[in-house]
Amino acid sequence: MLTDHKREALVLRAEFEVQLQAMPAIVAAQHSEKPSIIDLLEQAQNSIVELQYYELADKLLTLAQDPELHWRHVDMAQAFLSLLVRRDIPYPEPVLRMWVRLLVHDTIKARRMATAVVASWLKLNKPKAVKREWVIPNKEPNTSVGARWPIHYGIRDDNRCMMYEEDKLPQTEEEWNKFQFCGKQHWGFYTWPEKLITYAPLGEQNAIDRTDEDFSETERYIVDTFRDPEFSAKLRTLFAVEESKDEAFNAVYFALFQGLFRCFNDALCSVFKEHLEILILTPK
Repeated sequence: MLTDHKREALVLRAEFEVQLQAMPAIVAAQHSEKPSIIDLLEQAQNSIVELQYYELADKLLTLAQDPELHWRHVDMAQAFLSLLVRRDIPYPEPVLRMWVRLLVHDTIKARRMATAVVASWLKLNKPKAVKREWVIPNKEPNTSVGARWPIHYGIRDDNRCMMYEEDKLPQTEEEWNKFQFCGKQHWGFYTWPEKLITYAPLGEQNAIDRTDEDFSETERYIVDTFRDPEFSAKLRTLFAVEESKDEAFNAVYFALFQGLFRCFNDALCSVFKEHLEILILTPK
């Protein structure tokens, strides 16, 4: 009421009907300064908001799946459901299942929304990655925090570790598990950060090394759906179609597939390997 979006705060609106009720109530309210009391009030309010959130999602899901509803209203319900993705509360499982099915919907708008929502969910629920500081070998002077021009940019001895070198590719499973990757490819061309924090080698990433039994019900539903031959074939057909002749890289599509492999490791590798083999042989 006091600080919400500053100019939009209730007590700042030039509506005396609102101010007549709001201002005296704020002045007369008994405010507790005890942290324990404030925490209890916040917990109670959070519980109410959480119930309202799931009730809203449930009602919108019912409307989105109503066969008698006009398609425009179904589309509106889906759009509202896509806005309910949040970091601070688990997305309703029945709603997510609907979005997974809509990945192969006949309308492109539904597929776009489904792709964005599923990609967002995968990002929010990715396994916890192990990160550590990477000590740059042969680090050159004047290439870190506080570096001054002129800076020796481009290919240097200290950034060769960021480059693709075919003769240094890991060949064995042990070499792959120990190989150090850096997820931030822009570092090193000019300067380095004070501390380069990046993902630890694959051998230390135990969180992604899961079997089907380790997946939650929601995760297992996603994996089983992508393994379904009918769903999988339709997904390949729809995602292989160009929306326009000058179609560029689609970051949302990339986020979906990145999320699938980041969350499920190689659980779907055989499925997409089959897709790629079919697409490679396609003359178009």
